Amino acid sequence: MHDFNQELYLSDIAALKLIQAKVKEHSFVTKGDVIGYLKHLSDKRVLPKASLTIIKKQLQSQNLVFTPEGKEIISQIVKDAHERDEWLAALIDVINNDSIGVSLLEKYVEKEKQKYIEEVWENEAAKKYKEASEKVEAIKQELAKHEKLLQQKQQEVTNAQTRLDIIIEKENNTDEITQHIQSQREAIDKELLSKKTELEKLTEKLQKHSKYESIEAAIKKVESTLDVLEERKFKLTGAVDNVKSQLNLAEQDLQSKLRELVPYVSTIIQAPISSDSEYLSFKHNQEIKHEVITDIETAQSLISNIVNTIAASYYDNYGRSYSNAFIASVLVAFFQSFISVFAGPPGLGKTSFIRLLREILKLDERFLEVSVSRSWVSEREFIGFYNSLSGSFSPSASGSYQFLKGIGDDLSEQDTSSILLLDEANLSPIEHYAASMLNIADKESDKIIRLTNEELKIPETLRVLATINHDMTTEPLSDRLLDRAPVIPFELLYDDESDFSSDTVDLKFSYGLMDQLFGNNSFLKRNEAGLDGEVPELLGSVIDLLGSNDPMLGKPFIQSKRKQEKVSNYVSVLTTVLAASCNLTIKQASLQAVDFTVLYFLLPKINGSGFGTKNRLEKLLSLIEQHNIPRSKAKITDMLARGEQNLDTFNFFHY
Repeated sequence: MHDFNQELYLSDIAALKLIQAKVKEHSFVTKGDVIGYLKHLSDKRVLPKASLTIIKKQLQSQNLVFTPEGKEIISQIVKDAHERDEWLAALIDVINNDSIGVSLLEKYVEKEKQKYIEEVWENEAAKKYKEASEKVEAIKQELAKHEKLLQQKQQEVTNAQTRLDIIIEKENNTDEITQHIQSQREAIDKELLSKKTELEKLTEKLQKHSKYESIEAAIKKVESTLDVLEERKFKLTGAVDNVKSQLNLAEQDLQSKLRELVPYVSTIIQAPISSDSEYLSFKHNQEIKHEVITDIETAQSLISNIVNTIAASYYDNYGRSYSNAFIASVLVAFFQSFISVFAGPPGLGKTSFIRLLREILKLDERFLEVSVSRSWVSEREFIGFYNSLSGSFSPSASGSYQFLKGIGDDLSEQDTSSILLLDEANLSPIEHYAASMLNIADKESDKIIRLTNEELKIPETLRVLATINHDMTTEPLSDRLLDRAPVIPFELLYDDESDFSSDTVDLKFSYGLMDQLFGNNSFLKRNEAGLDGEVPELLGSVIDLLGSNDPMLGKPFIQSKRKQEKVSNYVSVLTTVLAASCNLTIKQASLQAVDFTVLYFLLPKINGSGFGTKNRLEKLLSLIEQHNIPRSKAKITDMLARGEQNLDTFNFFHY
């Protein structure tokens, strides 16, 4: 036996026999094994079942202890028991602790003991030998690996020794060293010669500049002259600044004096007005037709003919395509509201639409177009001002004063409507230059514009139409204006599909006749049967949703009582007008009337930002989509799309 790496290895298997005497016990069978095997014999009917039962019981006893050798003997006895009856009896005697059985077992144990020990230890030795062989093989492989590594290291040492020998040989070769030193010396000599040549050149240059002190003196002289010039420049700059300051003071003084002269110059330029006789009222047109509507059929026929005639005139005479429904919505808004606004981007024909309406309605001189300027800040630019020096009124260049004086005596039964067109009205805040117009927009107003020295009477026939754009050069519309005026978004309606019929009529109608058909107190509104119940409910739902104070819906857009009254009048009259002019049922006309009402009166007030306003618009769109009102749906959809592109800022006037 050998010791290697703290492990013991057996080299001679025969040596195992030398340690047989040291083996005392080896467990090779259990009680369960004996019982199981006896049961096997009993099942084969080799042993009587009663005997086997007694044997099992005795073997299961906790007080009965067998040595391993005894168990082996019992096992062998059981093997032979099926052939020899005396063995069966002996087995029973053993279990019953009989002296004869015990003696028999002792003899058998002695006989079989040597055989068993040899078999067991041969198996154990074979197992140990196999394990030892495997470890020896592993050690051999490890040893081979170390030998290979040792060979590599030896080769590296050999290579290093070879290189060392070469270096030593080179170092011992004095001839090569001498040659290398000589080469380096020649290179240094060459460089020294070059430096010497360069030094000679520099020496030559230095000799040429031997008068260095005189040159330095000249430089100082030039620098002194430069200082003198800088001082003179500073003094001249101060003199220039002083002159500029004096000029500014003189200019301010001159401007003050000119301002003092402005009233005098104004008096000279604008000659005083001696009397109002220069502004005569416009003549009454004798061809104007007027009548009092007394029956529904006449009212419906006239409405249909008027709407058809206007739509046909736009198409036939000017190539403009507008539906009867759109024309009807504009006429009702025109006659029910003192101020109406036409909104939309440039180029859609807002201004030309109103100009052509003048021709179609035969308004003649009862039409004035005023181009608003960005510099307008008060009614002085729009109407004029009272000149205290001359004691008279000086009208503005817009012609508004003369126009208002001319229509002052118009009568609703004898004259047509009058239109004052404010083109590009929001270039300046409308509330500033047209404040008096907003004041008389309410129905309870006395319709008088009070100037310093006189009053202008505004007839009920006058309507103010304003066209606006929305960009960086314009002013937003105030809630005060939006509360009083419908806003007609021309971008949705300018290219409507025309659907007029051949029924036309001469439009030389008085304002009073048109008001009976399209105004707040329309004949059809007073006499037509009740409207479909769905319309007021839908319109009320829209108003409630816009005015809801739910914090999740952002800022509310509350409609005033004035606005709600206008909305009620507009939807009631427009329903009957649409039914008459577009061949619609009351229910169909009602839904279209609600569509125009929401679009013209309710949506223009929306101007908010953030998640809440978006939520409100989405809920409003969901409500609108449940009904057939496409114009409002298109506008809300457009507002949502443009709002998302403008940092969640939602505005009716984004184009």
